[in-house]
Amino acid sequence: MTISIEALQPGFAATVTGVDLCAPTAPDTIRALEAAIHEYAVLVFPGQAVTDDQQQAFTLAFGPIEDKRGGNVTAPEDERLPTAMND
Repeated sequence: MTISIEALQPGFAATVTGVDLCAPTAPDTIRALEAAIHEYAVLVFPGQAVTDDQQQAFTLAFGPIEDKRGGNVTAPEDERLPTAMND
């Protein structure tokens, strides 16, 4: 699959196709996505049906996940997602 990054408007937001977020991502694809993040700030991956675990695995390819902190009024027993993800 060939990665394609198409700007939604100049300098901000792009659509990414040709990347399967459910599978391990190759290092060269991660480098291309990092460059796109720096250029567009927001990347949209349409048509992806990923589980929380798959999303976390994809995210870890870019570095450690920062746990959510502060500003949450939800009781711990009412949390829907693990601390590595924000609701």
